Amino acid sequence: ADETRADEFSKRLGKTAGVRVTIIRADGRVIGDTDNQPAQMENHLERPEVQDALTQGSGTAKRYSTTEHVEFMYHALRIPQEGGETPLGFLRISMPLRSVQAAIADLQHKVLIAALVALLLAAAASLLVSHRIGARLTQMKKGALRFAGGELAFRLPVSQVEEFGGLADALNEMAAQLSGLLEQVTRQRNELDSVLEAMAEGVLAVSSDYEIMFLNDTAAGMLGTNALHALGKDISDVVRIPELLRLTQRALESYENESAEVILRSEGGGERITACVTSRLQNLNGQLLGAIVVMRDVTRERKLEQVRSDFVANVSHELRTPITAIKGFAESLLDGVADPEEAKRFLGIIVKNSDRLNSIIESLLALSRIEV
Repeated sequence: ADETRADEFSKRLGKTAGVRVTIIRADGRVIGDTDNQPAQMENHLERPEVQDALTQGSGTAKRYSTTEHVEFMYHALRIPQEGGETPLGFLRISMPLRSVQAAIADLQHKVLIAALVALLLAAAASLLVSHRIGARLTQMKKGALRFAGGELAFRLPVSQVEEFGGLADALNEMAAQLSGLLEQVTRQRNELDSVLEAMAEGVLAVSSDYEIMFLNDTAAGMLGTNALHALGKDISDVVRIPELLRLTQRALESYENESAEVILRSEGGGERITACVTSRLQNLNGQLLGAIVVMRDVTRERKLEQVRSDFVANVSHELRTPITAIKGFAESLLDGVADPEEAKRFLGIIVKNSDRLNSIIESLLALSRIEV
């Protein structure tokens, strides 16, 4: 009702808030304005923002102000009247669009700066985290390489981070298990090597590619080579014995074990009779890995067998002579001999050959006792 107070209120409030405040009566007449005299202002009832406030309670509009000759942003609110549907009027606040744009630009600038700062902080944090993660991964990689290189006694430091700590524990446990398995395999291999080296038989192991995998000293001596020098070489470059090469080839190409006697000749011209037995090497899946040739020197046995054979032949001949004589003279006596002196001579010959036969038997018994 007091238009003078309304105008003063508009000017005071507008300066305090830094905006243009306009108070409008319900009929559209302006009774207060921050920047202008209300009496000089035209009716505002038809303004879009006022119409929206009349129907909806509030309204916003953007347009060129004929009063200020500047593009403004307007926002109007309806002032209700107690006990009536017709409002008392409208309160409108406006400000130049350039100020709004400047405020928006300022806000955008601040948001951009804040975003850049946040991005830099995030980048720095990411670099720090990635550096720490990279350092831990590098440490894990170096530890894994040391494990792969055989340094199974090395242990990775356990990180406080759960994921890296779990990985370090797993790698350390793996290294411990590998170390135990390696010690077990090494112990078993050393035991096997000791057994093979202590064997009187020669042992030759050849891969499926005909490369020598193992050769004990006994076999090396039989083949006239050096065990360490022969490892990894093709068998044909080390073994110059066709029969042994063919035996090895058949072992790799067939599924049956074979045995044969091979004569080994030394550079000095001596011969050695060797009994060779071949066996295929296969994994659990039946895949061929190679072959093993076990060589046993049977030269002495064969010589003893020959001596025994010659001895039996000689003994048979020696036994046959006195037996034949005894039988012949005994038959003559049975046929009848007229001359007593002749009969006595025949009996003497029989006794002599009997003594000879007894002597041979005694020699055989003595030889048998010596062998036992």
